[in-house]
Amino acid sequence: MPMTPRERLLTTLAHRRPDRVPLHFVCGDPALRAMIDAAGLPPDVRRRFLVGDVDTVAFSARRDLAVFARYHRDTPPAATVEDFGAAALRHRDSGTNLLTYQVYYPLAGVTDPAALADYPWPDFAEPDRRTHLPAAIQAAHDAGRAVIGQMSQTLVEMAYRLVPMERLFTDLAERPAFVERLFETIAAVRREQARRFAELGVDVLRIGDDLATQRGLMISPETYRRWVKPHHAAVVAAARAVRADLPVLYHSDGNIEQLIPELIDIGVTAVNPVQPECIDPAEVKRRWGDRLTIWGAVSTQRTLAAGSEADVDAEVTERMATLAPGGGYVVNFINVAWSPLARANVLRYLRAVQEQGVY
Repeated sequence: MPMTPRERLLTTLAHRRPDRVPLHFVCGDPALRAMIDAAGLPPDVRRRFLVGDVDTVAFSARRDLAVFARYHRDTPPAATVEDFGAAALRHRDSGTNLLTYQVYYPLAGVTDPAALADYPWPDFAEPDRRTHLPAAIQAAHDAGRAVIGQMSQTLVEMAYRLVPMERLFTDLAERPAFVERLFETIAAVRREQARRFAELGVDVLRIGDDLATQRGLMISPETYRRWVKPHHAAVVAAARAVRADLPVLYHSDGNIEQLIPELIDIGVTAVNPVQPECIDPAEVKRRWGDRLTIWGAVSTQRTLAAGSEADVDAEVTERMATLAPGGGYVVNFINVAWSPLARANVLRYLRAVQEQGVY
């Protein structure tokens, strides 16, 4: 019998065979949506091509953004201030948020650890931040869909949105007390958020920090163990104190293969995106596939953005052959700058996943 999308995801996360490989995808591009609508698909397939098998929920944005005004005196008025106070200016004419992205750092001028106590950190214990979540999660479950609680940019990535990356990494050596206070303060906020997500009943907690380029890690494994791992572990533990079996998805772009054992050690059960440009997904499956779900492994920059239809078909075939056996695989790609070729390739990818991702 066909599974619901939620059953499908939970089965594969348990390293058992579902009816199909779960698909994580949301069509956010109007032109691609029009192509899907015009494809004459059966209603259930059309819906799957538009929203995949998984929903994502997040806490609502804070309303008191004016509290960050004194930290952004030189920030352009058009920049959007985010939850933790970083501001971002995007090139809106590009058609995608992934191009021409400038960050303005509210703590760029702060070096005293004590000054962090006066910063207006978000408070996820505030009821109005989550009043919409119980109904959203229940509606998804009633529809047979799984729910991810989104809190990526958990620690380091959030820190280098508050302080420029170059200074943050220099401060590890020159101002360790500042970094220690910064990390602990962010982590305390995240522990509260993770606990609330677990209480609300999400099916997967998504955490993560971009810690690598495609060439390798931006920090050493030793630095990760000393500065970051205890906080990541505490965030996972806060959620697991509420629900001991809650799956945890970790996201980082780039080649994080050296960190995979560390992530498994703190309780991470799935990793995304496992970029095939720099990591061999089949090797990850071979070494850690009994403990780790691979969530991604489809090449955006090489196959979807620049490949042929034959390239798309071949990549999907390869992923299904090497990653799907026994469960433990969610098919996904990330970060597309839309073009006519990318749209055609994504539609081809969706068709290939529908046809080949069957157990």
